[in-house]
Amino acid sequence: MVRSLSSQNDERRNILKNDGIDYHRTSEGKLFSIRYRIGLLAFLGFALLFSMRVTLSIAIVDMVVEHRTQDDSHSQNCPLPQNSNSSLEKMSQEGSFTIDLLEGWPLAFFFYGFLGIIWFFFWMRIASDSPENHPKITENEKTYITCSINFQTNYNSDVIIPWKQLFKSFPFFAIIIAETTINVVEYALMTCLSLYLANVLNLNVNENGLYNSLPWLLTFLAILTTSRLTDFLLSRKYVTTTFIRKLNQLIASFGSAIFLVLAGYVDCNATLVIISVSAAMFFYGFRYPGAYCNIQDIAPYFAGITFGITNTIGSTAGILAPEIVGRITDSNVHSQELWLYSFYVIGIISALGGILFMFLASGEVHSWGNPKFSETIQNGSSNSEN
Repeated sequence: MVRSLSSQNDERRNILKNDGIDYHRTSEGKLFSIRYRIGLLAFLGFALLFSMRVTLSIAIVDMVVEHRTQDDSHSQNCPLPQNSNSSLEKMSQEGSFTIDLLEGWPLAFFFYGFLGIIWFFFWMRIASDSPENHPKITENEKTYITCSINFQTNYNSDVIIPWKQLFKSFPFFAIIIAETTINVVEYALMTCLSLYLANVLNLNVNENGLYNSLPWLLTFLAILTTSRLTDFLLSRKYVTTTFIRKLNQLIASFGSAIFLVLAGYVDCNATLVIISVSAAMFFYGFRYPGAYCNIQDIAPYFAGITFGITNTIGSTAGILAPEIVGRITDSNVHSQELWLYSFYVIGIISALGGILFMFLASGEVHSWGNPKFSETIQNGSSNSEN
């Protein structure tokens, strides 16, 4: 039976109230409590990570793509812009790509790299294995965090991880499949959208960078809205956890697939292409209140371990997606038809992942995901040894 978020919050507040702790004030006069500092740093860390990825995908276009001028336009499906006096054309005329160390693309990489070093310094100062081990956390906040979790917070290294039951779990494999297939869409756009805009639509690097940012802005908005909406539906008991996880993942898988394919049918209209791609990435955002957080539902105690497995396997899409696009468009990277074929393949992979997740996923806590189940295994092993 699924407990609503509101009932969990009421129970947590009652526990804190009985202990004489005001859950609104746990930082004892500090500007930010430890949990908020860690949350803010985690947010900034992911922001830097994705900034580096997107910057690299755009930079690759400027550094390795074969640049063309108006004389080469007969070999393209989309003509070059008439006012094409961009840096791409200038570099093709000059025949070289030389820039100073502190300007151009090296500056972009140094900038984000420098910010990453600063971020790492603060992360090492504030991160900790658990609230109990943090040197600067207050007792009030420690109690608040401990009481906010509905299962044992101190990780017991003696608890046996139920590997056998884990790898026999269909919902666990459903998460792996869904994460890997939907990541194909993300990595395809992250690594190849710039190539499509440059090679097919002939956009210069300035326009390319602007257009690359819009889909991710839509993804950000989708994550905020869909997560809040999901919590609202669960808190009012309008839906079960299993239903909403499956629904969100289906919307993510099919929505992103459909609009990605549509992007290949709008000919040379860059505006319509970006609208289609942005819509695809908006629906992609539904995956976060879908399969992405589903591991917390089925095995909350082992969420760290299981998420590490699903995320590692899902990240192989970063290898798969560029390989798919490269294989299909290898004969003519400027062909709009070949890019459409690659969009179809990526869309089909995403849709199939959503279908499999719908049939295999679950939103209920599994018996092997409870630490008491592991203690039972451990006790059984000890008795057999004796």
